[in-house]
Amino acid sequence: AFMVLDGTKDDRQRQLLTKELEDVGIRLNKNRPNMSVTRTKTGGFKYNATCPITELTREMCYSVLQTYKLFNVDVVIHEDCTVDDFIDVLEEAGTAPRKYCKCLYVYNKIDMLNLAQLNGLAREPNSVVISVNKKLNLDGLLERLWQELNMVRVYTKKKGMFPDFTDPLIMTPQRGNRTCTVENAVGMLHKSLLEEFKSALVWGASTKASPQVCGGKHELADEDVVLIQKLTPAERARRAHGKKTGTTLAGGNTAVDPKKVKEKAPLKT
Repeated sequence: AFMVLDGTKDDRQRQLLTKELEDVGIRLNKNRPNMSVTRTKTGGFKYNATCPITELTREMCYSVLQTYKLFNVDVVIHEDCTVDDFIDVLEEAGTAPRKYCKCLYVYNKIDMLNLAQLNGLAREPNSVVISVNKKLNLDGLLERLWQELNMVRVYTKKKGMFPDFTDPLIMTPQRGNRTCTVENAVGMLHKSLLEEFKSALVWGASTKASPQVCGGKHELADEDVVLIQKLTPAERARRAHGKKTGTTLAGGNTAVDPKKVKEKAPLKT
């Protein structure tokens, strides 16, 4: 997401908009606190911290949990967090879960600012300056948008045809299973393709050779080209019935460990 601001005004507009978003549970340019809160049936309150803590002490956690009427909880903290961060994690299982997303602050009307003001706005974190009236730095905004929001464009290709560069598949950390893998790209096209997926031919910066045969866990890069290879009818039957694989029993999907299969007794002579 990005927030368009007036560069001729002070920073109060940005603070007001950020506060309104935080009131509805949206956290801008923040990651989820690195802590785990596990609710148990018995055992009482257990607290453990793997790093030095300045604010979220054992007594503070106990006081917050008493407010929420939670008495059997295991809390493990891996970073120095605040009380608000602890409350955000508790609300994940409630009616108001928090949403963490990146945001780019876009300051418009830079043609009305002097050089010192423009330099100050451009050097702020997660910020970019433009002028819609004068059409200044619009290309830089698009380039910065791809860099900050971690968007990956993946082009698809059919066998024997050129890739379709007009309609890319956009992958972000918020879509699908939140990874930029081949498996996530196939699932975003259609979930039924995952059942017939065999491998993929990938062209682009993520491969050592073009094309390269890749599995579902391969990490894709921006502007990669992917050709999906499906299972043949014989391979689908082999996967379903477990023939010649040694991992499932024939006629079903019951898994079996080949190492634990008893050897047949020798024939009696």
